[in-house]
Amino acid sequence: MKTIKIILLTIIIFIILLSFAACSDNNKANLEKNFDNFKFTLNFGCDDGINCIDIYNNKFTKDLIPGTETIDFIIPEDKMREIYEAFLEYDIAGLPDDVSGVDSMRPKYTYVLKYTWGNETRTIICDAVNTYKAADTHLRLAKFADMITEYIYSTDEYQNMSPAKGGYC
Repeated sequence: MKTIKIILLTIIIFIILLSFAACSDNNKANLEKNFDNFKFTLNFGCDDGINCIDIYNNKFTKDLIPGTETIDFIIPEDKMREIYEAFLEYDIAGLPDDVSGVDSMRPKYTYVLKYTWGNETRTIICDAVNTYKAADTHLRLAKFADMITEYIYSTDEYQNMSPAKGGYC
């Protein structure tokens, strides 16, 4: 009788472990499937965030103060995977629609992230990020956006764009 109980317990544990493995594989498949549907635009910069990386249309717009310049801009798949992993790591989907700070500094610095992930399209707005006082929600979005902007600034495409002519006061 004791042997039968041990065999049944072993079978039950084996079935539970198999179901966990199947769930894990399903989650990985869903994340991979959602990567294929992951697109975004990120506006950033002073005042209204005129700088814009647009993955939907493969464009980048630079604020020339005054004016703008727009170029074709494609982020390679390996970099998009890094951005997607950061999106998950910083739990951007878990942020509220408005993570603006209370600072009234001028000029204000703005991030506006519009993303499509799976079947969901959302916009998250963040104005006046003061990283010395910012809440976790501010910092998560700022770190995610900074990762993207640092990549943009490092590319030859960006380096070959016209320089900004003015500044904000």
